Amino acid sequence: MIDETDLVGPFRDRLQLSFENDPVCAVLRPRGAFSPEAGLAWIGIAVADPRYHAGMSILYDLTDLDPRSLTTATIRKYVQRIRDHSAPAAERVRVAFIAPSPVAFGMIRMFEAFASFEVPRDRAVFRTMDEALAWLRNTPDQT
Repeated sequence: MIDETDLVGPFRDRLQLSFENDPVCAVLRPRGAFSPEAGLAWIGIAVADPRYHAGMSILYDLTDLDPRSLTTATIRKYVQRIRDHSAPAAERVRVAFIAPSPVAFGMIRMFEAFASFEVPRDRAVFRTMDEALAWLRNTPDQT
């Protein structure tokens, strides 16, 4: 389980958080460099928001994330941290990533591969917001 009170710290100012109605999801728009600590803090900020409810889908818009910070070592460490901090109910959460840059897209695909073994979850990476929202609108039974 993620303890969001311990993780927010300096990471709050590098995250724009909003909520969509169609589909219902939390939209996280991080900016700057990525680290496993920042990733956990951003999740903590979202789930601590009163608009968030258990099982809500999450959409990460990585347009403003520095793709140079997405290294294989960083991604592996982040997957381990998610595995160690995730609540069992989080397995029902659908997660979409928007990664318009080729580097970020490739690294998030690598994250998908690593995470599929450690943290079972329905997740996908896309280049555009429209693609990601369309995927989130479909229930797993429809995909």
